[in-house]
Amino acid sequence: MFTDAVGELVRRDNRWTDFSPRVVLDAHFTPGLMGYVSVTKGYKAGGYNSVQVASRFAPEKVWNYEAGVKGVFPDARLIVNAALYHYRYSNLQDLTLVPNATGSGVPGYVVSASDQKADGADLSIQWQPAAGLDLHAAGSWIDATYGHKTGVAGDDLSGQPTGVPRITWTAGLQYAWRLGAGRMAFNLDHAYRGRQRCNVDSVYEGYCSPSPNFTVLGAQNRTDARLGWTAPAGHWGVALYANNVFDHRYVMFVNNVSAGVLGTPNAFINAPRLYGVEFHAKL
Repeated sequence: MFTDAVGELVRRDNRWTDFSPRVVLDAHFTPGLMGYVSVTKGYKAGGYNSVQVASRFAPEKVWNYEAGVKGVFPDARLIVNAALYHYRYSNLQDLTLVPNATGSGVPGYVVSASDQKADGADLSIQWQPAAGLDLHAAGSWIDATYGHKTGVAGDDLSGQPTGVPRITWTAGLQYAWRLGAGRMAFNLDHAYRGRQRCNVDSVYEGYCSPSPNFTVLGAQNRTDARLGWTAPAGHWGVALYANNVFDHRYVMFVNNVSAGVLGTPNAFINAPRLYGVEFHAKL
């Protein structure tokens, strides 16, 4: 790679190789129930940041350990999947916009690397209790922390949360029935995202705020609904839909970059309630 730094041509040349194995063992306890364990290594080559003069970053590596079960129960019309996992990253690559990266008040992108680890669990369920009615739910719990990282402001983030919420889940239903020659379907889905887990850098980057007036990336709920009719063979259809039915509003991010450049920060808010009519057709 060649970089033009203040009129001087800089040359950087690196090579990286890696062996990334994956081992999976599974056992079928019954025709519809299987358990498994796996060990997997992931890899991403190192590189260079074209907007950070003379920078380079090391390869990213991750080891993932997982154990779980997958079950299909036809008599109950039920599918259940569950898993426990642990992963450990070394040199996880991250591109961050730093408000004063150049020392002159001008923001810039900086590549940083960190070691991260996490323990987590996933569960998903699909159930059809009656003809035409499908229920589904999925949830996850994760505890993700830094093994080692120096923040963009120079703070030691080792042992602090990475910002990933502990709990997220979704649930919903679909009910479908015949109407005339076509098919009518009603969908209702709800999603929950736990609050952002703050660290020293979160406030600096605008993902958390010490302000008593509002919360940045607190716990969030969103409900979407859709009622649609589809013609035979799916040639055309029409639907009514509503996103964010209960009009929940959240501060997603505070842009601290603008504070250093324009003198004031600005906040990004999620989209409000949106509803409309949808028409689709195909030849």
